[in-house]
Amino acid sequence: MTTLNNLDSPYKPSIPGTDPTPIIGGVYEYFVPDDIVMGGRQTITEGFFTNNVGVLETFHTSSTQAVLSSSRYYLDIYQSNPLTDSGSEKQFDISYAKYGGITGDDWEDEYSAADAVYRQYANILLPAGQSTFAFAGNATGSGEIFIVNLKRDKLKEGLQAGYWQLNLEGNNEISLIDESKESDFTVISVGSGVGSAYYITSGSATAGRSDSATDWPYGIAYPDLGILILNADSITGSNGIDEAFTSTYTDGKNKDFYNAISASSYFYMRNEEEVHSTHYFVRAKNQKFNFSNNRTWVTGSGAVIKNQDMWNDPKVYITTVGLYNNSNELLATAKLSRPIQKSFERELLIKVRLDY
Repeated sequence: MTTLNNLDSPYKPSIPGTDPTPIIGGVYEYFVPDDIVMGGRQTITEGFFTNNVGVLETFHTSSTQAVLSSSRYYLDIYQSNPLTDSGSEKQFDISYAKYGGITGDDWEDEYSAADAVYRQYANILLPAGQSTFAFAGNATGSGEIFIVNLKRDKLKEGLQAGYWQLNLEGNNEISLIDESKESDFTVISVGSGVGSAYYITSGSATAGRSDSATDWPYGIAYPDLGILILNADSITGSNGIDEAFTSTYTDGKNKDFYNAISASSYFYMRNEEEVHSTHYFVRAKNQKFNFSNNRTWVTGSGAVIKNQDMWNDPKVYITTVGLYNNSNELLATAKLSRPIQKSFERELLIKVRLDY
């Protein structure tokens, strides 16, 4: 049973100046069932980016990563310049991937970064037996994709589906959302443990879908994992931003994708998590919690209370409630907004809400 830190001393003098008498169970107090009330649950949403900002308008990469081989696999995207701003943090990373890799170049043929990235995400996201991503209107699957992978520490439990918008800019500008808020959204088959998935269409987070997923199959959003898979055929096609993609090989295509994102200067996104609450009613009755287990309160081998003014009328101030398990291990603390006086003449009822 969860226990409460009882701020008593294990001893008090029964008569001033005499040997102290032990108090039974003076350090901890058990909760009874009526003291614990299970609360409800609610979904909390916040802006995804650093400092809970909902819109990112400036994008930065690291010049250090640009010279590393990792840039062929992915690029980290920051909200500010990581070389000049100590508060710069990774927000998400982007990748280009192609099933089978890019042929015609010795480096790509040998190491095949594009193929390695494609197979990695296919293994995570696709159902058993499916090796390529099939977008709406593309039953045979697409072997070429761009990926946005959100940072886990900012994602919390997941991306808030229907409340994100990514703009890309090249010869045209396209605005991408998922169709989860539409009544006729398409249910997508996914791999084990992936969660929900929604087709990506054009539109805005406020006004909703402007073209159906079958008209322009821009990709698939996996909000529970914080992954956006974009269909390269649509992104770089006649209704896409093909002039933004001029590079031939993987590292260059990653940079082209970054340029398309940064040129648009708009990425709106919110995360979400489900919070459960439990209420603990801490009842400090008049005979309890009137002493301290701090040894500076007592003196001598008999542990007599040092301050004689406290012998007949002790007074303490409660500032903290500790919640313990059956092994007397501290699990959580609740801080009061101000100290509250406690004595034999005062009883207190403190409600502690634990969110998890």
